[in-house]
Amino acid sequence: MKKQMLALIILIATIFGFVLPAFATPISTIFRDYGNSTGKVDPGGNDPLSSNYVEVFDNSQSRFSDVFNFSALDFDVITSFDLTLNFSDTGSTFLGWATEDWYVRPAESTSLATNTLFNLTHSQAKMEQIISFDINNLDIFQNIVDNKSFYLWFSEKTSSFTGADSFKLYSAKLDIYGTQTVINATNPTPEPATMLLFGVGLLGITGVNRKNS
Repeated sequence: MKKQMLALIILIATIFGFVLPAFATPISTIFRDYGNSTGKVDPGGNDPLSSNYVEVFDNSQSRFSDVFNFSALDFDVITSFDLTLNFSDTGSTFLGWATEDWYVRPAESTSLATNTLFNLTHSQAKMEQIISFDINNLDIFQNIVDNKSFYLWFSEKTSSFTGADSFKLYSAKLDIYGTQTVINATNPTPEPATMLLFGVGLLGITGVNRKNS
């Protein structure tokens, strides 16, 4: 009985070896490095650029926007997005009140954005924050997938009496998760690590069967 359980454990481990990497690894990544120096990106809007960041204002005549277009990506299903932002100067809190209150507001086009806001951490120091989006927490998730474009907007919620608020955005990265279309479906080439896991599983099951014999 114990040997049968061992064989079952080996088989399950082998299956997880196949399945888990597919969910852990993005099928595509789009990176934006903002600024006006060589190789940097100038996003939409007229917010001022420094050498290595764009300063996003809440009262700009033309507000910040950027689009992550993945129309060239062959995919079967997209299950989620991870947005990684590097920023600073999003404000602090004073006696429980936020001096600035910035949010990420994903959009499906240049004119249609979600009403669901995702809070940016209050931090004067430079920091990194990852925000995950899927069908459960983003109302326009399927629209973004269908349009093959993720538009990045920001919103600031403190009173206008505090004056113009701004923060520094250094970079943004969009990781796309899902299943990708197999181009060579008739003869796919397995990865070496996958083959190794499969081989270990088969050897383990064979060894248990021989002992049982």
